[in-house]
Order: sequence, then structure tokens, then C-alpha cells
Amino acid sequence: MKILKKIRSENLIPFILFLIILINYIPLFKGNFVATKSYAVTTKEMAICFSIELTLLVIFLLGRVKILQVNTIINFVFLMITTIILAIIQRQNYLSGTYEQLDTINVICIFLNILMLFVCFTNLKIEEKYMTWFFIGMVVTGLVACIVNFYLYKEEIFSMFEKAKLISVKSFFAHRNQFAVFLYISIISNIMLILRSNKKILKVILFIPLIIFGLSIITTSSRTGIASTALFIVLFFITTSSIKLVHKFFIVYLLIVFLISSYVIIVNKYPDVSLKITDYIENVLIREGTLKSFTGRDEFWKIAIGVLQENKINMSFGIGRFLAVDLLEEYKVTQFHNFYIEALMTGGVMELAFFIFIHMFALVKVFISKIDKKYKLLYLSMIMSLAIYGMFESLSRFSIGCADTICLIFFITVPLLHSNTYQNLDEEKAEIEDDEIEVKPRRRRHKHSN
Repeated sequence: MKILKKIRSENLIPFILFLIILINYIPLFKGNFVATKSYAVTTKEMAICFSIELTLLVIFLLGRVKILQVNTIINFVFLMITTIILAIIQRQNYLSGTYEQLDTINVICIFLNILMLFVCFTNLKIEEKYMTWFFIGMVVTGLVACIVNFYLYKEEIFSMFEKAKLISVKSFFAHRNQFAVFLYISIISNIMLILRSNKKILKVILFIPLIIFGLSIITTSSRTGIASTALFIVLFFITTSSIKLVHKFFIVYLLIVFLISSYVIIVNKYPDVSLKITDYIENVLIREGTLKSFTGRDEFWKIAIGVLQENKINMSFGIGRFLAVDLLEEYKVTQFHNFYIEALMTGGVMELAFFIFIHMFALVKVFISKIDKKYKLLYLSMIMSLAIYGMFESLSRFSIGCADTICLIFFITVPLLHSNTYQNLDEEKAEIEDDEIEVKPRRRRHKHSN
């Protein structure tokens, strides 16, 4: 019984969240580890992973969720209202003959995901030190992805720098943009571990995977991933209180000097290398010819906006995710590459407002919590950069699949769980007692005269 109790300990929840992410990625690992071909996860594989995910969550959350808490009830009511309206829209689509069966399944999946990974975590408490497990898992998996990426694509990577030609470098993921999202999350996790480290030597060691992630995300040539990661780092650097203001200015000064010096040395002493770097930046990273159309994304957005403007029902409650994707059939894509448009097409203004509310609720919970200010500012930078990232990629759709699952857990569930953490009471008591012993003055012995 004691073993079973330890296995079901609420402090294992961060590890379970990481395990759920890993399970959802297994089909991609299986398909892409042995070959560099394009590979997508099938509906059957996603359904199996989702079933395992729900089973794990039910096992670990059963008996722990505080149902009668105000926050839990309010969020559940919002979820029920949104789900009922979406179900009504699907019924209307069925009666009108514009029905996509997967849309009904998608509504159910979104309901279950938000219920299990948002509503149930609203007031769930664990010890803060156990949050580290989740971030360690993300960093280790990110390092494995980088090693696999170099093993599979080392020739392509060197060729891409040599010839300044875009090549799809994607590790064991479906495409390079998905790999970039994973690296973006791995970098945030790595910085979280650096913040949580008390020893300077450990902080220095943790900068090694950070460098590896940075180099790897550049090789993906995913402009959205590179730009969003850079934005997160800049936002965190500006807002963080972990680095003194004078040190921030000094770091910026050193960086500018380093960049200017490197540029001058390379241009003058190594003109061939300078030319290759310039070609790589222009042809691979910037790709000026595709900037105006956002690599064809504007065509998808025009189609979506046209459908939303057809009537008030479409704008208010959407048409359904898969019915919307059918409109892109000629482009052979399965998403609109925009979180906001994707939400509007799926459930209209109602769903977009609900999704934004969920992100804001988690962020507010973080800021009113008792966790350290440095973590609060990291989460703020994370959500702000995600808001920009979502303008060019379909992130946080709250449905099933590896990309949707990792975004839901990392940007909603983890901040929410972290905001509810507490320090071990026995440890706190011991620390207080130690402090009292240190400051307690010694009693002086007085001699009594007869």
C-alpha cells in the first residue's frame, strides 16, 4: 500500500505531464528516427496516445481535484457553455449537409483536454521542488533531438552553410517548424533550470545545452521559431530581476563589441567566409522573396477571413476545424499557420476569447502566487513571445496530437501547477528553527552575592 501511495503521489504530477508529452511524440520518433522522410502521425495513433494520456491523468487526479473551489466551478461552467454552443453548431452543420465527423470528435477532445489539463489543475497543489522534474525531462529530450538531428542531417547541415541553400532539417519531427517549436520550449525549460540552480558551477554547466539548442534552432531555418525564441530571450533579459541593471548594460555592451569585432575580422581576413555567411543569412534565414506573402500564409488567411465575413454565425461560432481545413485542400496543408485565425475558424470569437482567457487566467494565477519573482517574469516573457509566435503558427489549439499537447501542457498546465506549489512544511519548520538558533542570544550567568 505504501508503494502504491508513493506511485500516486501528487508530487509525481510534473513527471506525468512530461511523460504525456513524450507519449504523444512517440509515433513521430518511431517514423522519423530511422529515415529522413516526411512523416505525419495518423488519426489512429493520436487516438491511442490520447487514450493513454486520459488514463494517466484520471489515475493521478482522482480524489485530488478540489471540485467545490470557486475557480474550478467558474472555469468548468465556461467550458460547458463553450462546448454546448460548439455542439449546437455541429448539429446545424449536420442538418445543412456541411458536416465533418472529425469536427464533432474534435469538440469532445478539446473539452476533455481543457477539463483534465486546465480545470482540474486550477487548485492542485504540489511541492515546488518537484517542478524541476518536468523541465529536466524537456531539456534531456531536447538534447536527444539535437543529437538525432545532427546524426540524420550532418551532411545537409554542412551543405546548407556551404551552398546557402534551404534544406528541411527536422530531426525526428514532422517538419522543421515543429522541430523549432520543440527547441523553443527546450530553451525556455533550460533557462528555468538555470534560475532554479543554486550552485554557480551548475549554472555554467547548464549553459552548454543552451548553446546546443541555439545552434540547432538556427539550422532548422525556421524564421518563426528563431524570431520567437530571440524575442523570448530579449523580453526575459529586459524584465528579469536576476541580472542587475548595470550588468545588463555591460552584457549588451560586450555583445555589441563582440559582433562588431567579429564582423570586421571576418570581412578583412576571411572574405570568402564573410560572403558565405551573408549568402546564408539572405537565402536561408531571411528569404526576402517570401517575406511579403509570409511564405504563402497570406493566401490561407484571405480564405479564412472571407469565410468568417460571410455571416455573423461564422464569425461568432466558427464552422469547425476540419471543415475549415477542407477549404485548403488545393494547397495540401492542414492548418492556417495562425493561432488566432485557427481559433476563429474552429469556434469563432467565442472560442478565441475562451482560449485567450485560459492563457490569461494561468498567467494571473502565476503573478498572484507566492513563487519567486524571477519565475513570474519568465512566464510573462514566455506568454508574450507565444502571443507573437501564434500569429504565424497554429499553436495551442487545445486538441490532440503532439504539437497541441505540448503547447497546452507547457503554456497552461505547467504555469498553473507551478503557481499552486508550496514549500514542504517540515523543511520550512526546520529552516525557521535553525534561524532561531542562530539569532538566539546566549544567556549570561549572574553570580548572586550573599
